[in-house]
Amino acid sequence: MAEHLQPSTAYVMPYMWVGDNWEMVVLHYGPAPAKSVAMHFRDRVKEKDVRNNPHFNKDTGIEPYFTGFELNYPEIDPSASFENRMFNWKPELNAQQQYYEVDIDSWDGDPKDVYFKELLAIEKAVDGRWAVSLLLAREPDGKILMYCKDPNFPPGAPPAPQFCGNQYGQHQGGAHLPLEFPERSEDRAMALFVCTFVALLLFSLYGVFAAWCMGTQDLLQPR
Repeated sequence: MAEHLQPSTAYVMPYMWVGDNWEMVVLHYGPAPAKSVAMHFRDRVKEKDVRNNPHFNKDTGIEPYFTGFELNYPEIDPSASFENRMFNWKPELNAQQQYYEVDIDSWDGDPKDVYFKELLAIEKAVDGRWAVSLLLAREPDGKILMYCKDPNFPPGAPPAPQFCGNQYGQHQGGAHLPLEFPERSEDRAMALFVCTFVALLLFSLYGVFAAWCMGTQDLLQPR
């Protein structure tokens, strides 16, 4: 049931800081495989700097300045290893404050025309450690699927229900069977309705089957 109530897609997380580069990893969100995943990863800091440059050519657009790139995967499964979904990115301007935006298009069998957007912030905290804030939302309705923020993340971002530090390298958004009961109240109400409907339907079918069996036994009795 949860597999129908939660969407499945992918998102980007920082994995390891090596030299002056990030090793980024593409992780899976949701209970079902995400197919035909297309991700447009953009460095918002570099993009802002390019657009503010007086020599920026609006006719050519932002693409020639390599502020991001495309990632494509035929399928990402919840249980699959992420080692083949890692890439390097070097923040050229300000490594202490990095902001990324990821436009995500994927398909999990849901006929609705939806896509996803991720906002990823990485900053050097006052304690010298890296801190992450991540928001993953479904578009066009803006439903927040995942929001996490490390406790040492610099002030300014609203509080989050979970820490990003616990997510590194881990699948999010529910798993395969056994199915889990949804956490959101709206989804719980829908799940309860479906469970009740299925239980009543099975009970009715059982009653019809029992009546048929009893009628069959009466016909088999000798007259």
